[in-house]
Amino acid sequence: MARAHRHPDRAPAARWAVAIALWTAAAPQAAVPADVAAAAPFIRGLGSGSLASRDDAERRLVALGPAALPEIVAARSSATGETAWRLDGIRRQLEREATAQAIEASVVTLEWRDVAARQCLADVFARTGNTIPLDDAVARGAAGGRPVTHRLARATFWEAIAGLLDHADLDLATTREPPGLRIVARPSTAGHRRRPGGTSGPFRVDVARVEPIGSGTSSRIVLRVAWEPRLDPFVIRLPARTIVAEGPAGESVPVANRVATLEATIAPHRAWVEMPVPLSRPEAPLETLGMLRGTLSVWLAGMEQAFVFPAGRPADAVRIADAEVRLLEATPRPNRLLVRVGVAYAAASEGLASHQTWLADRRVAATLPDGRPLEPLEQRVEARSDRGLTVAVIFAAPSWRPSAGPAPAATPPIPPATISWRLPTAIHEIPVDFMVRDIPLATPGTR
Repeated sequence: MARAHRHPDRAPAARWAVAIALWTAAAPQAAVPADVAAAAPFIRGLGSGSLASRDDAERRLVALGPAALPEIVAARSSATGETAWRLDGIRRQLEREATAQAIEASVVTLEWRDVAARQCLADVFARTGNTIPLDDAVARGAAGGRPVTHRLARATFWEAIAGLLDHADLDLATTREPPGLRIVARPSTAGHRRRPGGTSGPFRVDVARVEPIGSGTSSRIVLRVAWEPRLDPFVIRLPARTIVAEGPAGESVPVANRVATLEATIAPHRAWVEMPVPLSRPEAPLETLGMLRGTLSVWLAGMEQAFVFPAGRPADAVRIADAEVRLLEATPRPNRLLVRVGVAYAAASEGLASHQTWLADRRVAATLPDGRPLEPLEQRVEARSDRGLTVAVIFAAPSWRPSAGPAPAATPPIPPATISWRLPTAIHEIPVDFMVRDIPLATPGTR
């Protein structure tokens, strides 16, 4: 794996290089997020008269991790002097950490001796924040009760799952209704074999199946790209110009339509997509493809955060990490509230320019001082670009009836409402270099 150079003031980029032969791969490492406590007392500690106390407060704020960013950003607006300087440094450090957490693989170190396979899987899920549903035979049946003796030493999530599946004779399957991944008992048929594929970082690339094209002299290799369920990719593309295919002796296998770019449609919560790679007829018939490699472009949403504007007052932009959100308008109308809000990210992204509506689908919320939410009647996109978008939302006035006495003759004005919009704080583009070896050009056993 090769990793891009990191500029200290920019979000880090990673390049996942995948060299795949069945289940083997090398993968990066990531820290487990720390438990988060209230940041307020440590923020106050930054203004202490004691240098040792100020240093201790800064260390404690950093230890809280990226979840403390909203309180740090809010405190910075009124901070001055050394407190402001320290808050700026802490914010930059936590923003870099949030970016790293979004694109690094989960890592676990665990050991089991004669422990039921389903308990081993549960331990990995608990440590990584990823969960893959278990088939009934695994969750409650004999297949999941098989004893496992196995040790993981700083293994990525997918390495851990692959090792456990091997030791417990289980398999990873895809489901379409509902869409997702599932761990099942491995088929007992003698002809069953594992798919060519492997893991790298938070991604897994397998050959789902091989389909003949036309008379069968050409093939379509269908890749299944899966990711840790905690992640939220919204665009995955595979430019055909990056694909190279060769026979066992290095014979060139042409790729059909090399100028095309494949883009997968990602269903919510599915955690996998299929990418078909059509290959033209080779000069000589082949029974096995010796190597298939290429580069996936994956866009991931970073850490989620609610951007809040109290009392619906347009104010200076709220910025967290690479996202800057502005409340442009909050205008009361008869029985209605019109809100206009915009988000802009620090850098342009093809993931935002894509036809996918993942960002526009995120709903703006309005809440009255007594906690009642306003009902959104309509949310529409006014403008969009490769850096963000502006949306307008119309909210309805709540039904009004006081706790005692008759209802008023007329609906009173809508009180000032708190406006919030939950968005990712950064957009990450990750190139994933994959290479799959020894692919039989007959459909491998699949589930």
